[in-house]
Amino acid sequence: MPDVTRRTLKLFSDFYAINELAANQLNRMGISPNRIKLKGPLQRAAPMQVPPQNLAEKLLDAFVGRTLWLAASVSKTEASIALSAHQLVMRRDHRSLLILVPKREQDQLSIRQKAEKSGLRVACGQSDDLPDPMTQVFVSASPEDLYACYSLAPVVLLGQTLAANNAKLDPYPPATFGCALLFGPEISSHLERYKLLEECGAARMVSNVAELANAVNEITNPETSAKMAYAAWEMISKGADLTDTLIEEIIDHFDTLDRQT
Repeated sequence: MPDVTRRTLKLFSDFYAINELAANQLNRMGISPNRIKLKGPLQRAAPMQVPPQNLAEKLLDAFVGRTLWLAASVSKTEASIALSAHQLVMRRDHRSLLILVPKREQDQLSIRQKAEKSGLRVACGQSDDLPDPMTQVFVSASPEDLYACYSLAPVVLLGQTLAANNAKLDPYPPATFGCALLFGPEISSHLERYKLLEECGAARMVSNVAELANAVNEITNPETSAKMAYAAWEMISKGADLTDTLIEEIIDHFDTLDRQT
């Protein structure tokens, strides 16, 4: 059989290798060393979502002077864990405010009722029910508010990780917003991303109410959350120059094809 790989490689004009081993593999497949550029891996990143500005501005005004943390896209079980942890957090910081974004819009009412039964003062995103200085928990009106809340909260508990669940939350979007990340043990769908963020110090795993409360108390310290956010930015932005270069080359290539036709 003909060597299809060698023939295919001849169709390309530029060759980038992650490391020396990859460069040697390309060389053995017929690419001369002077055509191979060692540039490292491509950027690990997620598309940057633009949050609704009107909601973000309203919430920002309401949250001024408060210590914030977010439980993102949580199930009812995870909301209960977050609420219990928040009661422990408030023993240390009575001005702490928990933002809860339910995974499902239909869970909002039951989560709000659960918070109220716990003796917490609750506000809800519906009908302009925004937090006041006495509010302890803010329950978002819709899962669509998630990115607006990412843009406001320095510390985020990623839902769908504390309880077994088929749909898992990608940790890269909140990392691009500069959030310090907390997550549970159920991370099979994005295992590599969670582990990379944990290894670089941008994320921390928690397993129960006490661990979550302790982590929130520690990480809401501005210096700690800033270090974790910077670690995430460094990890995600590696390879950005190469990614930008490749995008420019691909655009130039198609521009050239358009001029030739």
